[in-house]
Amino acid sequence: MLKGLFALGAILIVGAANALIIETESNNTFGTANAVTRAASPWADLGNMRLGGTGGDVDFFSINLIAGEIITIVTTPQPPDFTTPDTLLGLFDNNQTLLQLDDDSGPGLGSLVQWQATYTGTHFFAVTGFPDQNFTGGHSQVGNYVLTVSIVPEPATILALAAGAGLLIARRRRK
Repeated sequence: MLKGLFALGAILIVGAANALIIETESNNTFGTANAVTRAASPWADLGNMRLGGTGGDVDFFSINLIAGEIITIVTTPQPPDFTTPDTLLGLFDNNQTLLQLDDDSGPGLGSLVQWQATYTGTHFFAVTGFPDQNFTGGHSQVGNYVLTVSIVPEPATILALAAGAGLLIARRRRK
């Protein structure tokens, strides 16, 4: 339930920001990962991506996170059935060690990963097709998907921002 609310919130933020993540092939390895440029959190972005060719495509991305931030990544296969491509999503640390893997927690046969950064620095994420859990291209999935990425500050910062906003609202009402 909580992941679903984060995903919905990310989509709403992205819609208001008119942002866009760009994928440039060939981004099939950690070394050729497309860098995702982000702003200060809270931040969200999206892009229309494709697992292309005859299958075997893997889309790698890098992003810088600040320790404590929470990143949410969602893949959404495109209509009409929201099942093609059937994606797998992995989040990796700066040593290319898999931190989290997801299959089918997103919309349709999409994927969803949510992670709180434990260090400040580069993180990677990759999208591949089912059943390629090694992110080496061992799949035959082809099709378009929407990639949504959002970042929110760590929970204590969110509470401080909410408290500050509440005080500002209360102050304006007194005037």
